[in-house]
Amino acid sequence: MTTPQDLRILLRALAGLTHQAQTLLYDSGYGQARRNETGIRGSNRHSTPCDQQLLATIVDTITPITAGWARNLSMDAQILIPTDVAEKGFWCAWMARHAEQLAAMPWVEDCVEELTDLAHRLAQQLTPLPEPGGIKLPDYATAGEIANAYNITPRAVRKYCAAHGITAWRMPDGTRYSTHQYRQARKD
Repeated sequence: MTTPQDLRILLRALAGLTHQAQTLLYDSGYGQARRNETGIRGSNRHSTPCDQQLLATIVDTITPITAGWARNLSMDAQILIPTDVAEKGFWCAWMARHAEQLAAMPWVEDCVEELTDLAHRLAQQLTPLPEPGGIKLPDYATAGEIANAYNITPRAVRKYCAAHGITAWRMPDGTRYSTHQYRQARKD
Protein backbone atom coordinates (compact mmCIF):
# COMPACT_ATOMS: atom_id res chain seq x y z
CA MET A 1 0.00 0.00 0.00
CA THR A 2 1.44 3.33 -1.08
CA THR A 3 1.08 6.18 1.40
CA PRO A 4 0.72 9.87 0.47
CA GLN A 5 4.14 10.52 2.02
CA ASP A 6 5.74 7.85 -0.22
CA LEU A 7 4.13 9.52 -3.22
CA ARG A 8 5.43 12.94 -2.21
CA ILE A 9 8.98 11.59 -1.85
CA LEU A 10 8.83 9.87 -5.25
CA LEU A 11 7.33 12.88 -7.01
CA ARG A 12 9.83 15.31 -5.45
CA ALA A 13 12.71 13.05 -6.49
CA LEU A 14 11.39 12.85 -10.05
CA ALA A 15 10.84 16.62 -10.14
CA GLY A 16 14.43 17.17 -8.92
CA LEU A 17 15.86 14.83 -11.57
CA THR A 18 13.78 16.50 -14.27
CA HIS A 19 14.97 19.92 -13.13
CA GLN A 20 18.59 18.70 -13.19
CA ALA A 21 18.15 17.40 -16.74
CA GLN A 22 16.51 20.64 -17.90
CA THR A 23 19.30 22.67 -16.31
CA LEU A 24 21.94 20.58 -18.10
CA LEU A 25 20.15 21.11 -21.41
CA TYR A 26 19.75 24.84 -20.85
CA ASP A 27 23.37 25.29 -19.81
CA SER A 28 24.77 23.25 -22.69
CA GLY A 29 22.64 23.60 -25.77
CA TYR A 30 20.47 26.64 -25.50
CA GLY A 31 23.10 29.24 -24.64
CA GLN A 32 22.87 30.81 -28.07
CA ALA A 33 19.19 31.59 -27.52
CA ARG A 34 19.77 33.43 -24.24
CA ARG A 35 19.28 37.18 -24.24
CA ASN A 36 20.63 39.85 -21.93
CA GLU A 37 18.47 42.35 -20.03
CA THR A 38 18.03 44.56 -23.12
CA GLY A 39 16.58 41.69 -25.15
CA ILE A 40 19.56 41.52 -27.48
CA ARG A 41 21.48 38.31 -27.99
CA GLY A 42 24.64 38.25 -25.92
CA SER A 43 26.97 36.91 -28.61
CA ASN A 44 27.02 35.28 -32.00
CA ARG A 45 29.33 32.45 -30.92
CA HIS A 46 28.25 28.90 -31.61
CA SER A 47 26.86 27.10 -28.59
CA THR A 48 27.88 23.60 -27.62
CA PRO A 49 25.39 21.07 -28.96
CA CYS A 50 23.03 19.73 -26.30
CA ASP A 51 22.57 16.10 -25.37
CA GLN A 52 19.95 15.00 -27.90
CA GLN A 53 19.16 11.81 -26.01
CA LEU A 54 18.44 13.71 -22.79
CA LEU A 55 16.28 16.21 -24.68
CA ALA A 56 14.33 13.35 -26.27
CA THR A 57 13.84 11.72 -22.86
CA ILE A 58 12.31 14.89 -21.44
CA VAL A 59 10.13 15.71 -24.45
CA ASP A 60 9.06 12.21 -25.49
CA THR A 61 8.99 10.32 -22.18
CA ILE A 62 8.96 12.35 -18.97
CA THR A 63 6.48 15.05 -19.95
CA PRO A 64 3.85 12.76 -21.55
CA ILE A 65 3.96 10.21 -18.72
CA THR A 66 3.76 12.71 -15.85
CA ALA A 67 1.12 14.77 -17.67
CA GLY A 68 -0.90 11.62 -18.33
CA TRP A 69 -0.96 10.55 -14.69
CA ALA A 70 -1.83 14.10 -13.60
CA ARG A 71 -4.72 14.21 -16.08
CA ASN A 72 -5.93 10.80 -14.85
CA LEU A 73 -5.95 12.16 -11.29
CA SER A 74 -7.71 15.33 -12.44
CA MET A 75 -10.48 13.41 -14.19
CA ASP A 76 -10.98 10.71 -11.55
CA ALA A 77 -10.85 13.02 -8.51
CA GLN A 78 -12.60 15.95 -10.23
CA ILE A 79 -9.69 18.33 -9.51
CA LEU A 80 -9.00 21.12 -11.97
CA ILE A 81 -5.46 21.56 -13.27
CA PRO A 82 -4.39 25.22 -13.09
CA THR A 83 -3.35 26.81 -16.38
CA ASP A 84 0.19 27.58 -15.19
CA VAL A 85 0.77 23.90 -14.30
CA ALA A 86 -0.25 22.82 -17.80
CA GLU A 87 1.72 25.58 -19.53
CA LYS A 88 4.92 25.22 -17.51
CA GLY A 89 4.81 21.45 -17.00
CA PHE A 90 4.85 21.33 -13.19
CA TRP A 91 3.08 17.97 -13.21
CA CYS A 92 5.08 16.31 -10.42
CA ALA A 93 4.60 19.27 -8.07
CA TRP A 94 0.87 19.34 -8.78
CA MET A 95 0.51 15.59 -8.12
CA ALA A 96 2.57 15.91 -4.90
CA ARG A 97 0.17 18.63 -3.76
CA HIS A 98 -2.70 16.15 -4.24
CA ALA A 99 -0.92 13.06 -2.86
CA GLU A 100 -3.83 12.09 -0.58
CA GLN A 101 -6.26 11.91 -3.50
CA LEU A 102 -3.65 10.13 -5.65
CA ALA A 103 -3.06 7.49 -2.96
CA ALA A 104 -6.81 6.75 -2.91
CA MET A 105 -7.01 5.97 -6.64
CA PRO A 106 -7.39 2.30 -7.66
CA TRP A 107 -4.56 2.65 -10.20
CA VAL A 108 -2.02 4.21 -7.80
CA GLU A 109 0.27 1.14 -7.79
CA ASP A 110 0.57 1.27 -11.59
CA CYS A 111 1.36 4.98 -11.35
CA VAL A 112 4.02 4.44 -8.66
CA GLU A 113 5.62 1.61 -10.65
CA GLU A 114 5.82 3.66 -13.85
CA LEU A 115 7.05 6.83 -12.13
CA THR A 116 9.67 4.87 -10.13
CA ASP A 117 10.94 3.25 -13.32
CA LEU A 118 11.03 6.67 -15.00
CA ALA A 119 13.01 8.17 -12.10
CA HIS A 120 15.52 5.28 -12.20
CA ARG A 121 16.03 5.58 -15.97
CA LEU A 122 16.50 9.35 -15.74
CA ALA A 123 18.95 8.99 -12.83
CA GLN A 124 21.00 6.48 -14.84
CA GLN A 125 20.99 8.80 -17.83
CA LEU A 126 22.17 11.73 -15.70
CA THR A 127 24.93 9.67 -14.04
CA PRO A 128 26.17 7.28 -16.75
CA LEU A 129 28.53 4.37 -16.19
CA PRO A 130 32.24 5.28 -16.09
CA GLU A 131 34.14 5.45 -19.36
CA PRO A 132 36.72 2.84 -20.32
CA GLY A 133 40.10 3.61 -18.79
CA GLY A 134 38.41 5.78 -16.15
CA ILE A 135 38.32 8.86 -18.42
CA LYS A 136 34.96 10.67 -18.43
CA LEU A 137 34.11 11.99 -21.88
CA PRO A 138 31.77 14.95 -22.48
CA ASP A 139 28.76 14.56 -24.80
CA TYR A 140 30.86 15.86 -27.69
CA ALA A 141 34.61 15.25 -27.64
CA THR A 142 37.60 15.74 -29.95
CA ALA A 143 39.24 12.79 -31.67
CA GLY A 144 42.19 13.14 -29.26
CA GLU A 145 39.95 12.94 -26.18
CA ILE A 146 38.16 9.86 -27.51
CA ALA A 147 41.49 8.31 -28.49
CA ASN A 148 42.85 8.78 -24.94
CA ALA A 149 39.75 7.15 -23.44
CA TYR A 150 39.88 4.12 -25.73
CA ASN A 151 43.68 3.89 -26.01
CA ILE A 152 43.75 4.27 -29.80
CA THR A 153 45.04 6.95 -32.18
CA PRO A 154 43.10 10.12 -33.07
CA ARG A 155 43.40 9.16 -36.75
CA ALA A 156 41.67 5.85 -36.03
CA VAL A 157 38.85 7.72 -34.26
CA ARG A 158 38.37 10.10 -37.22
CA LYS A 159 38.30 7.21 -39.71
CA TYR A 160 35.89 5.19 -37.56
CA CYS A 161 33.56 8.18 -37.13
CA ALA A 162 33.55 8.88 -40.87
CA ALA A 163 32.89 5.21 -41.70
CA HIS A 164 30.04 4.88 -39.21
CA GLY A 165 28.37 8.27 -39.76
CA ILE A 166 29.03 9.62 -36.26
CA THR A 167 27.76 13.20 -35.89
CA ALA A 168 30.62 15.69 -36.13
CA TRP A 169 30.50 19.36 -35.15
CA ARG A 170 33.13 21.75 -36.42
CA MET A 171 34.01 24.09 -33.59
CA PRO A 172 36.65 26.85 -33.34
CA ASP A 173 38.83 24.53 -31.21
CA GLY A 174 38.47 21.54 -33.58
CA THR A 175 35.97 18.93 -34.68
CA ARG A 176 33.91 17.31 -31.94
CA TYR A 177 32.20 13.93 -32.27
CA SER A 178 29.12 12.59 -30.50
CA THR A 179 30.49 10.28 -27.80
CA HIS A 180 27.07 8.65 -27.32
CA GLN A 181 26.92 7.66 -31.00
CA TYR A 182 30.55 6.52 -30.86
CA ARG A 183 29.84 4.24 -27.87
CA GLN A 184 26.71 2.85 -29.54
CA ALA A 185 28.58 2.11 -32.77
CA ARG A 186 31.37 0.33 -30.86
CA LYS A 187 28.82 -1.84 -29.03
CA ASP A 188 27.26 -3.00 -32.31
